[in-house]
Amino acid sequence: MALVLLFVILLLVRDSTFSVWSVRAGTNLHNKLFRRVLAAPILFFLRTPVGDVLNAFARDQDTLDETLPDTLHMTGIYLMILLTSLAIVTVSIYYYAAMAAALFAAFFMMQFIYLPSATVLKRWAGETASAVFVHVDESLQGMDVIRAFNAVGYFIQENVNLVNRHHLALFNTEQTHLWLAFWCDFFGAILVVATCLFSVGLSEELGAANVGLAISNSIQMLVFFTWVVRGVADTVSMWDAVERVTSFATQ
Repeated sequence: MALVLLFVILLLVRDSTFSVWSVRAGTNLHNKLFRRVLAAPILFFLRTPVGDVLNAFARDQDTLDETLPDTLHMTGIYLMILLTSLAIVTVSIYYYAAMAAALFAAFFMMQFIYLPSATVLKRWAGETASAVFVHVDESLQGMDVIRAFNAVGYFIQENVNLVNRHHLALFNTEQTHLWLAFWCDFFGAILVVATCLFSVGLSEELGAANVGLAISNSIQMLVFFTWVVRGVADTVSMWDAVERVTSFATQ
């Protein structure tokens, strides 16, 4: 009972600390950004597209407040579960330590391949979203001129083209996620098969209890390995939003 109570207390302390830290960080960046924009000279607005400023206050700030902290938090939880499952299987089957080394090698290999493309696509998605904001803002401000020259159809088609470019960036980003999920599931399936083979080959030495424990935890690793790899990659790629907000807040 005391261990359960200690676990609950530590869980609440961890979540509370992380929530306060993430909210405080997001609030500080937003306040700095807001003060900088209010105090910016006219030259800043002449050189900087309005869409970039709107995107910093809208999409990027939402990433700082919601997406990035949640992804970072859940990735940490999944990583602890993955390491615990890996330790349980390794203790049950000593030969599994070689597969654990292969798992870490696969993790770094997936990061090396996936992260550069995901970062570029995330940046592209942010830039195309800013272009959409800029076009909508400028179209609304020049609506009288657009109607006077009967160019409504042209601007509608231009907006459709910009939205299609943004969707193309999002589509390619999702394709990279699917590619990552496929290969992570493939490596996880190899680990499950290896666990089953070890269990069959060492059945007399391990016993039924250890075999069942090892197989159940290896199946759990199949799920959390994918989420850890994707979570780490998404967390790194989301720092582009932090860099954009910071650039506006400090320039």
